[in-house]
Amino acid sequence: FSKRYQELGGIVSIQEKIGYNTLVTPNPFESEVSFKLTTPTEILVTNLLGEIVEQGNYTEGIHSLNLGTLSSGIYNLKFKSNTTTYNTKIVKQ
Repeated sequence: FSKRYQELGGIVSIQEKIGYNTLVTPNPFESEVSFKLTTPTEILVTNLLGEIVEQGNYTEGIHSLNLGTLSSGIYNLKFKSNTTTYNTKIVKQ
């Protein structure tokens, strides 16, 4: 995978290209993350205790996930398609 760094008003954001061409941005985030999927995918967001705090099924395309109600911290973002499972960390500011 590759990482591209952007400077956004003094905040460094990481756009992370993962697994099957999925792009998650921004990271860290304040209220929502966006991602592009090339295959139908189940997404799970868990806290560091492994508790599911958000989940859903998404089709191909560009989507946004509103996580504004979460407390600041580190979360695991899991992508599950029929052929691939990928985990990445996201940071809520």
